[in-house]
Parts: sequence; structure tokens; C-alpha cells
Amino acid sequence: MYHKNQTNFRLNGDKVSENKLDTVRKKLYFAILLVVIFFSIGVYTYEIVEGWDMLTSIYFISATMTTVGYGDVVPHTELGRMATIIFMWLGISVGFYLIYTITEFREKEVDHRLIGVIRKVEGEGRRFGI
Repeated sequence: MYHKNQTNFRLNGDKVSENKLDTVRKKLYFAILLVVIFFSIGVYTYEIVEGWDMLTSIYFISATMTTVGYGDVVPHTELGRMATIIFMWLGISVGFYLIYTITEFREKEVDHRLIGVIRKVEGEGRRFGI
């Protein structure tokens, strides 16, 4: 079983260092921060450029960033349209980076705990002849 004070643990037979886990955590925190910053800039941009209220700006940047694009709210200024093009391309990139880092975090941080629990349960089952 993994304990915080251990420097290494095994995941699928591979030795993974605590430093590697720290790196994965930092990447995840960075990805979340990147999404928050990107999202905030997008909301502020549409409030200023299009004159939308905060809720409409949040709604639009969410739909744009997730590529949903309902079409009920659209930018009417040229600057707003150009900003939307930028937010589309960057939003997809930032969103995929976040998904990638969440997946990497799950593989390194969560899966090893599940594997440990499964092995423990299997050991207990053998002990009782199951």
C-alpha cells in the first residue's frame, strides 16, 4: 500500500517516484490555472467588446471553449468575431491539455491506489480460500 512518506511505489510492476507524482500534480494545477485564466480573459473580453453582461459572457465562452456553439448568442462586432476565432483555437488546445493532464493524474495518482486495494482484497480472499 502507498503511504505519503514512501519515496516510491509500484504501479503495474513499474517503480514510480514521488518526484514524478509531484510533476504530474504540478502539471494538473497548471492546466487548471490555464483554463481559469483563459476563461476569465474570455469573459472579460466579451463584456468589453460586445457589451454583454457577465452571465452571457460566461455562457458564450463556455459554449465556445467546449465547441458546443449553440448559436443563440453570437458576437456582432468584427473585434468580437476575431476574438472568437482565437478563443476557439486556443480553447480547444487548453481544454485538451486539461483532459490530458487529468488522465495522466488519474493513471499515476488514482490507479495505483485502486490496484493496491484490489491486491489487498485478492490477498484476503486467498487467505479465506475464496
